[in-house]
Formats: sequence, C-alpha cells, structure tokens
Amino acid sequence: MKENIRQVRNWTKSFKEVQKLLSDHNSLKKQLHSIDRRLKTIEAKHSFLDNITSKNGSGTAIEIATKLLFKSAGFNDVRHLKKVKPLREDLQIWCDDCLILIECKGTIHSIPSDDLLGPIKKYIDHRVNIVKSKLPVFGLTVLNNDNSKNIDKRNKNSIDKHKAEYAEASKYGIITTIELVNGFLLLKNNIITFEQFKNTIKQFGLIKFGVRADKV
Repeated sequence: MKENIRQVRNWTKSFKEVQKLLSDHNSLKKQLHSIDRRLKTIEAKHSFLDNITSKNGSGTAIEIATKLLFKSAGFNDVRHLKKVKPLREDLQIWCDDCLILIECKGTIHSIPSDDLLGPIKKYIDHRVNIVKSKLPVFGLTVLNNDNSKNIDKRNKNSIDKHKAEYAEASKYGIITTIELVNGFLLLKNNIITFEQFKNTIKQFGLIKFGVRADKV
C-alpha cells in the first residue's frame, strides 16, 4: 500500500495543487526542525532542573546544579567553593546588599538528621564573627531529601516543626530542591519578581514560596 501511495505521489507531483502543497510541506519541515533545535537548546540549558532534584543526587552534582539555577535566576556573582579548606559553605551568592551562603545536601532519608541541616550555622558565624563581613550574611541549606525515590513519591513534609523552629531561631533557612525549583519556575513565569525570589531565600526556618507553579 505504501509503495502504491509513493507511486501516486510521483505521478501527481507535477500537479499545480500538489506542487504548492509539497512546497508548504517542505517549508513546514524546515520550521519544525528549527523549532526542535531551539527546544533542545532550551532543555539542555535548563538540565540543572533535573540534576538538582535527581534520584540519589548529592555532593558536587547538586552544588553545580544549584549554582546554575541561581545564575539563571538572575544572580550575577555565584561562587562555587568546591574543596576549600578548612571546610566552608558550598556556594556563595554575592549581592550589593547581602551575602547568601548556601550548603547543598542530599540524602536517601525521608526525614533528614539535624547534623545534615545544621552546618550552615557555623559557616554564617564564621563570616560574621571571624571574617567580619561588611554585608549582612544569610544562610540557606538546600536539601535533596528522600532522593532514592521519584519526585512524586518523596516525603513532602520532611522538615518537621522542631527542625523548622530550630532553623528559624538559629537564623538560617532550609529549602528542598523541589521547592527551590518551584520558586524558580514562579520567577521565570513572571508570577513573582526577582526581589521576591531573593527575599524568600533569605528567610529563616522552612522556606516555601506559598504557591505551586504548576497550579497557577
């Protein structure tokens, strides 16, 4: 049957009506190819959204993905400290009016330990008391929790009231990678402004953006 159709097309390709349709067909194919290339470029550019929430994702992979997210969000000076000794925070976001320290953590556990969430506090203290930072210093733990599971199967309430209150009293923030991606999508879809995004990640305690990007 396909051979017959090809033969019929060969016979009819000289028809004026068919010539016009074939020309349109070829033009649309080129447009589709161009659009497909652009989509793949955008997807590759934002692959950090997958990496930051990936199964079993932790360590350097999460650090790099988090850095790329903040750069794409509009922060111009995001520094990855890598293996600086003595051990320090993973990332620094330098702004005109503040310094934000970022500690990236990944765990297979649905409920993270206090030891996993707390190190950012000593990094803040180091900047404030030893380095004598001239800028206000904020700290944020970015957590890829319960990461042995797919995103839709992960514990959505991994930070209990006690941990949230401790973080608030200690003046640092905790945000899951899923919630960080949600905030990024809100920003990119112009639902929140850059200043709103920035002010949210500077909050103390458990950080949420208050609205789901996929529900707007």
